[in-house]
Amino acid sequence: MAKSKGKCKRIPKHVLKLPDLEQSKSAVLNSLTSRSSQRTYDHAIREFIEWYCSEPRLAFNKTVVTRYRISLEQQHYASTTINLRLAAVRRLAYEAADCGLLSVDRAAGIRRVKGARRLGAPVGNWLTAEQGKRLLLTADRASLRGKRDYATLAILLGCGLRRAELTALRVEDIQQREEHWVIADLVGKGGHMRAFLAWSEQEHKQHPATHRRYLVSSAALLRCFGDQPLDKITQDAVEQFKAARSVSKGQRTKRLIKPATVNQELACLRAMFNHAIKADLLLKNPVCKNGVKAFHEDNEQTRVLSFDEQARYLAAATPILRDVATIMLETGMRPEEVYRIQPENVNLASGLLFNPHGKTKAARRWVPLNSAAKSVLARRMEGLETPFLFPCETDPTRPVPKVNNAHDRAVRDSKVTRFRLYDLRHTWATRAAEAGIDLVTLAALLGHSKIQMVLRYAHPTQEHQARSVERLEQFNATKQMEALLPEQGAAERTIQ
Repeated sequence: MAKSKGKCKRIPKHVLKLPDLEQSKSAVLNSLTSRSSQRTYDHAIREFIEWYCSEPRLAFNKTVVTRYRISLEQQHYASTTINLRLAAVRRLAYEAADCGLLSVDRAAGIRRVKGARRLGAPVGNWLTAEQGKRLLLTADRASLRGKRDYATLAILLGCGLRRAELTALRVEDIQQREEHWVIADLVGKGGHMRAFLAWSEQEHKQHPATHRRYLVSSAALLRCFGDQPLDKITQDAVEQFKAARSVSKGQRTKRLIKPATVNQELACLRAMFNHAIKADLLLKNPVCKNGVKAFHEDNEQTRVLSFDEQARYLAAATPILRDVATIMLETGMRPEEVYRIQPENVNLASGLLFNPHGKTKAARRWVPLNSAAKSVLARRMEGLETPFLFPCETDPTRPVPKVNNAHDRAVRDSKVTRFRLYDLRHTWATRAAEAGIDLVTLAALLGHSKIQMVLRYAHPTQEHQARSVERLEQFNATKQMEALLPEQGAAERTIQ
């Protein structure tokens, strides 16, 4: 039998040898943009490789990485150090799987290894105002070196800059805005713009997801435009950025970047320009109404769960995911709205839940509760000692950030065709529309200010559409009969 001339598919390994580990390590370091992160991960991965190769032919899996964590704990490393080492190992496993050296299931298992628990919070060290003054007096301002040292200490004490940020500072970065001298558009740790993001954090306190989106998008913008001043970023340059990003691949997913992601980055750039313009800088926003246009997003989803799929999914879900999913399926609330439910906003007696969060007035609404939703909320409120019904495991004073990992596991274990957590909201809207709820009421229940948005969520099934056509046919037949009966009666009277 002739052998196939095609390229043989690489079979993932169980035991990674030194060349495999070095190849994966190189991939990890190449994916990092910060030199400091490269040095840190290089040291952490070298330490792990040394430990891994000292053991007799260990398989690279979750059990081995757990043993590595235990060995670090036995050496009395700080929890922060242990978690940093484990982060580097998880990244190593991800790149090994991406290169075909390790199976995806083993890499996923390694990424689920829990880190060391941090007891308390680091308080750090700081100087009092008097100690800061005495430190400044140690610099000899009579010499050039002393002046440099004095300026360095003054900026570190007065502005709170990091050392890398201080050394990268330029004369043109110091500008006067709104009658105050500022360090404008400072590029901070991770390639983020500190001035704009500091404003964004304060401006979007009620909408933290917007600030997190700006945080991610600003890094992509800075990778492209670098340290260019805003007045040098033209519309043509933004068009080139838009075109380049549309054919680029994500650093972690290795898939083409979606139009929605590029549009979010353009929105971040537009917000940056608007922020600078409000500070009385003479700039023209290249992403304005008549400037660079956003991509068309074909992101309409039509996934609606059947009741059988719903039962299998809930049976495979963790307790917290089951409660979140149940509330979404019974009320149509967004996942973020469910995470942030507080007991003072729940009125079980009247069967209502108030959602105070949202960008629009329509999103801040009273949500009616049925018996299933009230049962979940009542159980969650029993003996509650945290401000949120779904608290974060590491910080109970905050709501759980997301349950996506638990959702992915439940979908996999239940053998249900893949769907997003947000599709539970689509499912509720579709069932509500099929039950006969009018679009105006449905828009109010979903928290939409426009009826057009409801059409993206309500997806009547083919069976429902067929039944609707049958009802229309019966209605037309009845009306035709009613119209014919008077005519027949008149004809009979005429004959008589």
